[in-house]
Amino acid sequence: MDKKTIIYVVVAVLVVGGLAAYVFTNKGQINFPGGEEVVEEGSGTSAVGEQTADGTSYVTEDGKVVNSDGSEVDLTVEPGSPNAPQQSALVTGDVPKDAIEIGISSTGIIPNSFEVKSGKVVTLAVTSTDTQTHLFKFTDPSMAAVAVGVGPGETRVITFNAPKDGTYDFVCDVPGHSGRGESGTMTVK
Repeated sequence: MDKKTIIYVVVAVLVVGGLAAYVFTNKGQINFPGGEEVVEEGSGTSAVGEQTADGTSYVTEDGKVVNSDGSEVDLTVEPGSPNAPQQSALVTGDVPKDAIEIGISSTGIIPNSFEVKSGKVVTLAVTSTDTQTHLFKFTDPSMAAVAVGVGPGETRVITFNAPKDGTYDFVCDVPGHSGRGESGTMTVK
């Protein structure tokens, strides 16, 4: 064998070996950003579900919002904690097709009210429509984990299951912002 052939063989062995090591250390799971978790046959685990946007919690086939370990998200924990619904990375393209699009600016939150069905999957796409940073957050402790921070012109997404019937107030939690009208309500029926 000549040197060129030996180099090709060595590179091929390294690539195949690296891929095998990656699959082995991830227990057969291969994750694709913004999509469904793909699991190799015979790995002993099952797919968690689909993400509505890159970085969000997963939605199972039966409509439950879960984190990567398969546990249902908890709406009462601190935002950003492991059990909370996870906000997406920056959205640079289209928002998910079923998302409720929310714009926040110094003039308020638009829409400042919307309605959802109890127990159903809710996806919010929150955008700062001005040159300020905003923090969309519910004021009710039963919804404490649902919070989305956005910088000027940014859009992020969060997905969760709607709570029990009722009215849930939301605000921009940046000091002084709710006082100037950055607030609204989500009605759950």
